[in-house]
Amino acid sequence: MTYEITIRELEPFTEEEQKKADEKNRRDFSMQNYSLDKNYHERRVTHAELSREEFEAVKKAIIGVL
Repeated sequence: MTYEITIRELEPFTEEEQKKADEKNRRDFSMQNYSLDKNYHERRVTHAELSREEFEAVKKAIIGVL
């Protein structure tokens, strides 16, 4: 069995971008936009296929960092 993961490199919004996003979210809140925590740009996305052993090793490494 093959596992697939996606790794995203994120860049935080600048203070100005965050203010614009906050204003937009306040205006669009009536449209039930509950995702107010997306404060990052995706700079790079990597997709990888892994074996079960590789997937478990990645999980362990991520849990170890957190």
